[in-house]
Amino acid sequence: MPSSTTSAAALTAANLDKTGTLTSIIAAPPFRGDRGAGLLAEFQHAFLTFWAGQSLAAYGAWKAALHLALGCVRGPRDPGTAPFFAALLTALAAQLEASLGKGEGGGGGGGGDSRQPAPADGPFGLPMVDELMADSFLRALVRRFLGRLRQEGEDADGTLPPVPQPVRAAAAGLAGVVQARLGWEVGGGEAEEEEEEDGPVVVDADGNY
Repeated sequence: MPSSTTSAAALTAANLDKTGTLTSIIAAPPFRGDRGAGLLAEFQHAFLTFWAGQSLAAYGAWKAALHLALGCVRGPRDPGTAPFFAALLTALAAQLEASLGKGEGGGGGGGGDSRQPAPADGPFGLPMVDELMADSFLRALVRRFLGRLRQEGEDADGTLPPVPQPVRAAAAGLAGVVQARLGWEVGGGEAEEEEEEDGPVVVDADGNY
């Protein structure tokens, strides 16, 4: 994790690609040696707690886990961490499918069948589809992450490795869920707009934000 002694360049790099932060968390107690299984379990537990238990703190933990994982560029391409990403994307797709109900096609898709069941109420008194509006943090994260998976060539650290097939398959499944259930177009590149709190932190050579 970045500290007060982290250089400006290192801080910028850590915010543009959170892979280093993720791998350091997985390598440290209590997750050491489990290849991300413990972190994935906490992600699942946070979702279930906020969804079934209506816990705002658990929602914050779920959101923080998504910011960390979907903020990674090289992690999904690394054979050592690719299985974690495939499992997390599969879990996220399943979470959205379960919490959005069956076939409401909301979130800006339009043209929904009025005979379809209404979305189930979310943990904060609104349907989950309303909590995940088109301008939500999750839409920006998903669009940016999927856009980076399609990226080829080089980044600041050199040539980008190919994305392993299990990660590509899981990403395609997630894209299908958010397109069908929320009407989100995720076929483009990075999110066109993102809220300031969700963007990367860039600092200059003097360490100023």
